[in-house]
Amino acid sequence: MKVFVRLIWVFSVVSTLSFAKINQSTVPLVAVSIKPIHSLVDFLMQGMKRRPILIFTGKTSPHVANVPPSMLQKIKRAKLLIWLGKEYSTGLAKIAKTRTREENILTILHSKVPLNLYAPRKGDLWAGCGGSKHKHHTHHNCHSGKSDPHVWLDPRNAKAIATVICKRLKMLDPENKHYYEENKVKLIKKIDELTMTLTKRIKPHKGQSYIIYHDSTQYFDNYFGIKAVGSVVLEPGVPVSAGHIKRLRDYLSSNSNVPVFVELPYSIENIRKYFSFPGIKTGSMDPVKFGVLDPVGLSVAPGPYAYFDIMHHLVDNFIVQLERAA
Repeated sequence: MKVFVRLIWVFSVVSTLSFAKINQSTVPLVAVSIKPIHSLVDFLMQGMKRRPILIFTGKTSPHVANVPPSMLQKIKRAKLLIWLGKEYSTGLAKIAKTRTREENILTILHSKVPLNLYAPRKGDLWAGCGGSKHKHHTHHNCHSGKSDPHVWLDPRNAKAIATVICKRLKMLDPENKHYYEENKVKLIKKIDELTMTLTKRIKPHKGQSYIIYHDSTQYFDNYFGIKAVGSVVLEPGVPVSAGHIKRLRDYLSSNSNVPVFVELPYSIENIRKYFSFPGIKTGSMDPVKFGVLDPVGLSVAPGPYAYFDIMHHLVDNFIVQLERAA
């Protein structure tokens, strides 16, 4: 026991001495749009006194949120702005345009990041694809040709994003490049460990189907092997047609084991109204099984381990409903 305690003490001292060599004066201020990406940056910058700024901190979906006024000056002072792109955060688009120097902005969906990218899903059960006449979409839709922006839900993409961010941090702060690289190696290892754990947990549910509020989980599905077969809305705030809801209700009538998930900040009440069947009261006796997902981490505390919490919680919430549906 004494040997074990001594080893912990030695490791702690070595780690402290290692980080003590960091040149804190050259560490750049970094502003990051959403929590999953911010978490990866925060991990890469462990040991640095200057912490990355998380822009969207509230409970509103970053899809539709405007940049808080209190954040504007902080973003302006940041040496590096990291965001996915206007496909995900339209509220940041104008600010991003003011970044004229390439080294001061990293737009993940439009940079040379080796991502696994997928087009938005399409088919009769996908909102906006089965006869919807709405044409005023500001986000992705099944005919836009743009990539689905929820890329962080594929662990391979998370590693690719971390690698590119590390490269940019080393370029902006070459004096501390060794520490960024050291943290990147640790981060990649932890993502690999996370992936192994989640793969094992979700394996019994491989191939199971569900319906999602809006198409936000494709990257998770394609990697881990579960399958959304349709969505309720094209995007939050876009009206949904009666014809589309009828198609979903008809499908669920003959597939009662398929759960329906809504993503935070929206609630089950946002979708339950679409699936109240005649003669059955809504609530505990709903013929449809409802669940809540949080793919962007609105309910998770920010920090270097937020990405891992987001992925674990996602699997937890999937499993609860998929087990009920099995």
